[in-house]
Formats: sequence, C-alpha cells, structure tokens
Amino acid sequence: MLVVNAIALVAGALVVGSQLVSLLGGALGEAGGRRWRRTLARGDAMLAVLFILSAVVATRTGAWRALIAPDTRGLWAAGHAVAAGVWLGVLSPFALLLRGAAPTAGQTSRALDRAVWRVWGLALFLLAIVAATGVAVAGSLHEVPALVGTRYGRLLLLQVALFAVALGFMIFTSVRLVALLGGTDRTVLLTQLSRLLAIEVAVGVTMVIVAVMLTGHAAGSAEPTVWPFRFRLAPDVMLRFPSVQDQVITGTGIVVVGLLAVIGGYRVKAWRPLLLAAGALFLAIGLYKALAAMSIDAYPTTYARPSVGRTAESIRRGRGLFAVHCAPCHGPAGRGDGPAGAGLVQLPADLTASHTADHTPGDLFWWITHGLGLAMPAFGDHLSVTERWDLVNFVRTLTAGRVPLSASPTSVR
Repeated sequence: MLVVNAIALVAGALVVGSQLVSLLGGALGEAGGRRWRRTLARGDAMLAVLFILSAVVATRTGAWRALIAPDTRGLWAAGHAVAAGVWLGVLSPFALLLRGAAPTAGQTSRALDRAVWRVWGLALFLLAIVAATGVAVAGSLHEVPALVGTRYGRLLLLQVALFAVALGFMIFTSVRLVALLGGTDRTVLLTQLSRLLAIEVAVGVTMVIVAVMLTGHAAGSAEPTVWPFRFRLAPDVMLRFPSVQDQVITGTGIVVVGLLAVIGGYRVKAWRPLLLAAGALFLAIGLYKALAAMSIDAYPTTYARPSVGRTAESIRRGRGLFAVHCAPCHGPAGRGDGPAGAGLVQLPADLTASHTADHTPGDLFWWITHGLGLAMPAFGDHLSVTERWDLVNFVRTLTAGRVPLSASPTSVR
C-alpha cells in the first residue's frame, strides 16, 4: 500500500510542478532549446502514466484508506509529501531548462529574466508550503521525546536537516540570480546557477523520499517511544536541590566567560585564534557542567505510554499484585518497612515519599521489569505486561495522587 500511495502522490505532484513551470516560464522554455523541452515532455508523459495507473490501483484496492487511519496525521504527512513533490517538480525542469539556456543566453533578455524570477518565486513559495506542512507533521507527535525515541521522529529530524540545507542553497541561489540580472557575463552565471540547482535537486529528491517514508509511518500503527539515551534532563526535579543550583550557577558563569572570549576573539584580531579556542572550550565545559547537574538516569521505557489506563480496576489489580510481590520488602503501605527488607544491603525505597512522583510511569515499569540496584529483583519473567502496568498504576497512588513532575503530559493517563 505504501508503494502504491507513494507512486501516486509523488508522480502526480511532479507532473503538477512541471506544468506550473511550463505555464510561468515561457521564455525560459524557449531559451532551453528543443532538446530540453522534448526531454521534459517525455518525462511528464511517463509520470502521468505512473500517476494514473497507481491511482487506479489505490482506488480499487483501498490503499488510500491507510492515509486516514488511525488519525489525521497520515493526511498531514501525505500533504507534506505532495508539497515536496510539487516543489521538486518545479525545481527539476527549472534546472534542466537553465542548463539548456546557458550556452545561448549571452545576450540580455528581459523576457527570460521575468520568466526566471516567476518560476523562482514559485519555488520559494512552495518551499514555504513544504515547511508549513512539515510543522503540521511534527505537531502530530504531541511530545518532544518522540523526536528521538521513534523512527517517525528521527525521520522528522532528518527532514529538518535536509530542509535547512535546501533553504541555504535557495538563499544562495537567489543571490546569484540577483547578480544575473545586473551582470554582463550571463553565460557564466547561468552555468553556475544550473550547477547549484543540480545540488538543490539532489537534496529535493532526498526530501521527497523522506516525506514518503514519513507518510508510510504515519499511516501505520503508532510506535512506542524508546528513549535512546541513558540520561534525561529533569530541571524541574534537580533544581530543588541547593547543590545542583550551585553547579548550574557555576556552569552558567563559565558559559558567560566563554561567550565573552568568543566576542573578544572577533574584535581583537591579534589574539583571535587563542580567544576563539578558549571561548569554545569554556562554552563546552560550562554547558556540560550545567546540563549534567540537571540530568537523571533514564531507560528505554522512560517515556513509554502505559498500555493500561489508570482506572480503578487497574489500581485494584495492582494492589493485589503489590501485596504478593512487593509488600514483603516495601511494606503493606509501601513505606519501605517490610520484614523481608530489613536485612538487605540496600534498604527498600519508601514509595510514599515525594521522589516516587518525580519518576515517569516508564521508569517504574523498567524497574519492575528489570529490577533495581542490589536488592530489588526483576519481575519481567513472572508478571505479564498488563500486570506490570497495573502495579505501576497502584504505586503511583501511594504518593497521595501527585502527578510526576518530570513526566511528559502524554505519559500520564
């Protein structure tokens, strides 16, 4: 289904973009030469056939329904793919026609200039639409950790990086186009522009591929967030401790010194290399000291969304499981005073204390599954996933209903 939808979306978008170039770039098409126009016509015909065939298959098999299930993020992703395809459909023939026009455009041509600027303005407008649809696709994540904890999020980050590269090339190309209008050696400038656009087209092709992959992931089932790092930032938790506040203040001071050194490096030419190197070093040390002080341990399931709702029935089941598996060490009320925990090297935690609410449900799920420290055993082989989430839901009631301060909004249900 993904292949059929991708062919239909991209082929149709490329044809639309190419036809827009034909409508707006009359003089550009004439300057491009018969051979280049014929190449574009053949490419459009092939893309149109692909679009029609894939659209028929998608309609008959119902493949298009994957774009609207289970929510609207599939439609946003499809819109992003279409926008990227139309943008590429404008950019590719524009680059091809400029390449054909370069050898024969030594003379000034106002009609050609107007055609170039019309098509280029359209390309810039379409890139803005690509950015807007990309923002809408990113908004469907609903949580920042999913950007690095899911394949969908990592694809979004890759698309952001590609967009930044594409935008940079578009800006640089715009500067060269301004030089083209006021320059005398138009042949050289057109040749340079065609080379820049060839790179831009390569970036655009990659963006379209990533957009198609995003469409496939958006149309599929929601994937769990798997946190890839062994730590996470939790300033709302750690800044409550005076020692952490001191480290953050110290780190911030070092960062300020680094910024001053960098500014001085730009202003004092004689000491520039030394000051810039020292500034970069101070910035790195200061940021590391401040951020490390606000970091706490994290696990692959830290930002996982509970598969069992926090309902009264789940809490009731969790209370029964707690009495059997946890109360011997943590005590019947979870205060860490169970008889089996008295002789342990590491005393059981008081689950009614405020620190329990500072951890996400995913943290608790990981500890129940894999154990914690020297004393707490792993229950992953003894309890099902549902039973472990039931336990998590019950343990979270032991802190008088407090909501975990460091939990993401979507991790609390």
